[in-house]
Amino acid sequence: MRRAVFLAPFVFAACSNSGTLDTSDTADTSDTGEDPGSEFAMRVDGATLAEDGDGFDLDEHATTSTSDPVGCGKVDGSGGIDNELSGLQGTMSTFGFDLDAAFADAIAGGDLVIDITVSGYHGSDDDVVLVDVTSNGEQVATNVQGSVADDVLTASLDLLPLSGEISGATFEVTARDVELSLPLSGAPASVSVSNGMLGGGLLWDESGDNDLRALVLANVPSSLAGIAESYAEGALDLQAAGTGDCDAISAALILDASPL
Repeated sequence: MRRAVFLAPFVFAACSNSGTLDTSDTADTSDTGEDPGSEFAMRVDGATLAEDGDGFDLDEHATTSTSDPVGCGKVDGSGGIDNELSGLQGTMSTFGFDLDAAFADAIAGGDLVIDITVSGYHGSDDDVVLVDVTSNGEQVATNVQGSVADDVLTASLDLLPLSGEISGATFEVTARDVELSLPLSGAPASVSVSNGMLGGGLLWDESGDNDLRALVLANVPSSLAGIAESYAEGALDLQAAGTGDCDAISAALILDASPL
């Protein structure tokens, strides 16, 4: 698990690039009498951008100098925390695009619906649980292996595509090297989350029109599009494996979720 640093009690084992873990070697307990555990589902009903200094060490490297090619010369927070989106938020606000409010409003208005289902849950400490994620009804992660320790669910996955609508514009943004940590409260039939965290690298310019770049350009005045794009590209701090290309911006979202 990549290292995370928190200032409050918030905060998916790696899977294939499709977001689906091969669980063919998962133990079959159907004939052993072992307790298969409980299943519960939650819907994210609150999302805000984490503050600067909160998040995860997504690239497993502490960038301490602007001359460090790892991390694209963007100095990390304490302990190697990667969360450049928190800084870009202020810049985008000057162009009329409030990223924080946009994500929060999309969740609250039902334009971005994220559901999380957990199965094989045996309580506050469980070495193996399975996590499924849907985004606006589309399955985007299946049978991702995670764990629970002291009532905190943690899991990691390579890719997490999210789609919805922000400020009237349809978007599809893919997060890479995703880390999820959710403090669980309540019995399995009514599990909720308060002050959880999702972190990952938001890919900037993918093939096609639906990516973070398109989302930014759709929400700033056309006269400011060029300079806004330049600022955003200057904030990219995560690199594509094997290429060294700076192609993603690190981000962390604080999440609340309610039982489904």
